[in-house]
Amino acid sequence: MMEHNNVNIPKEVTRLIGKLLSGIPLGAEELDHLNQWYDECYDSEWETADQDLGPDMLKRIHDKIDKGNGGRVSSDATYPRTVSAHKRFTGYKTQIWLRAAVVTFLLMATVLTIYVSQYGKQEVPQTVAAWTTYQNPAGQKSKVRLPDGSVVYVNAATEIKYQDGFGETHRELFLNGESYFEVAKDSLPFRVHSAGLVTQALGTSFNISTFDAASIRVQLASGIVKVYHAFKDQPSVQLSPGEEVRLEDGQLSSVFSFHIDQAIAWKEGKIWLDKTPLREVVPMLERWYDVDITVTNPPQDEVRFTGEFKNAMLSHLLESLAYSYRFEYKINKKNITITFND
Repeated sequence: MMEHNNVNIPKEVTRLIGKLLSGIPLGAEELDHLNQWYDECYDSEWETADQDLGPDMLKRIHDKIDKGNGGRVSSDATYPRTVSAHKRFTGYKTQIWLRAAVVTFLLMATVLTIYVSQYGKQEVPQTVAAWTTYQNPAGQKSKVRLPDGSVVYVNAATEIKYQDGFGETHRELFLNGESYFEVAKDSLPFRVHSAGLVTQALGTSFNISTFDAASIRVQLASGIVKVYHAFKDQPSVQLSPGEEVRLEDGQLSSVFSFHIDQAIAWKEGKIWLDKTPLREVVPMLERWYDVDITVTNPPQDEVRFTGEFKNAMLSHLLESLAYSYRFEYKINKKNITITFND
């Protein structure tokens, strides 16, 4: 049994949380099991907190957690007991809500433990570590220089964030999406937390992508990194330049070789397709150009695309691919329809 401060988390629940945070859909029975633990544990922890702190103090703590988390805990989070509101989660899309709820619960349980153990019923300090967040919408990329001198190239539809003290007391960064890191050398280890994986480096450059929830990738361009599972006691994997490791179905894969220039082409404004299947091309273009793409009459045999496009307009890219792969397309503002010819 894993213990998260004062919250005891059974091994099975730890496994399910790992799958959930890795973007792997849960089965109906797994979802029910996690829901049951979440409700029971949530009620138990808040009942204890109520007794130890009282409602006024509890509300102040919750307000600070909400502020420290960028105000995005939940639209329902006006008071601790309403964060979960005993919602039942079913289906794939609503698991995203549950994922956020579980993370929020663990964060709040951690903070409550600190407050109860250190301060009891004393006055709550007025400062809680704040988050710095960089978030790119679809169609936008950016370059960020971190306080420690490291540089991050942030892809479209991607968010990175870190707490106060980064570069001074810690170098812990959280990623959702895809980013390329050029890590400044420092005695403090540089750790990137991404969908169930932790990548640790001292001074190196690497790419991490969580876009495909079924296959989270860490690709090393230079230096050495150590990659390990955030929720399981598994051996870490050490990568050398040109090697990548993946998190698939909650398990670390074997080490693969990869094409460095192709993997990081996105940060140079290039779309590099190398026998890339249609199912990967569509979401890539949607993120890149901030559009919605509908494919009609797709061929029975899988279509794989090859081509290199730098800073290309969407219409030019589609025109080139349409000629080579025999499809027609229509552009209606941000809605694209692709129709394959028989």
